[in-house]
Amino acid sequence: MPVDIIDDAFMVCTDCLMIIANDDASGLDYSLSEEDAAKREKVIREAMAGIQREEGQIVVGESDRDDEFSARPCACCGTRLAGQRHHCVILSSGREAWPPGRSGGLLAGHLLGSFVLGIQAGLGVE
Repeated sequence: MPVDIIDDAFMVCTDCLMIIANDDASGLDYSLSEEDAAKREKVIREAMAGIQREEGQIVVGESDRDDEFSARPCACCGTRLAGQRHHCVILSSGREAWPPGRSGGLLAGHLLGSFVLGIQAGLGVE
């Protein structure tokens, strides 16, 4: 079953990128208290869970499409704090591709290499 791109313009803040890319929130306590970092991590993980439940798997995209500075809200957690926005992709199998009719299998393989196989295994796709 091919992996489709549902959203190829999913731009996230640096906090969300750390968790999407590495499942690591340890950098949050660099500028936040331990309690505030835990709250921020909870907000991000809940946002990710909602997106992944409703839309598909969020994965890191192409770094050359990152914005060094943006005032747009983070597409994941919704923070309106201006700053860097990092390109991510929402992938899914068996759902309508974005843009409609476009298969993301080749692009996903190029962007993500063997990581896509891990996603498919995690989603129970053979």
